[in-house]
Amino acid sequence: TSMPDIQIPEGPWHVEQQVVPSGDPATEIIALAGETKANLIAMVTDGANGFLDVFRGTTTDKVVRNAPCPVLALPTFN
Repeated sequence: TSMPDIQIPEGPWHVEQQVVPSGDPATEIIALAGETKANLIAMVTDGANGFLDVFRGTTTDKVVRNAPCPVLALPTFN
């Protein structure tokens, strides 16, 4: 899956995006938010991907449950 090209308008905020090549995405997102003292996590979600996501939860589910700050989860549009 490729990352969309997102343009962030000028403003008094700091936006950081990192791609983590290995490890559980939810764990890495939560850890980065904690390390950087993030005040918001914004992420896209496309729902459950496969049978196991129904039981384990999606990456978004895991982030929402364990994040140290609010999470903005936006649906993908296909």
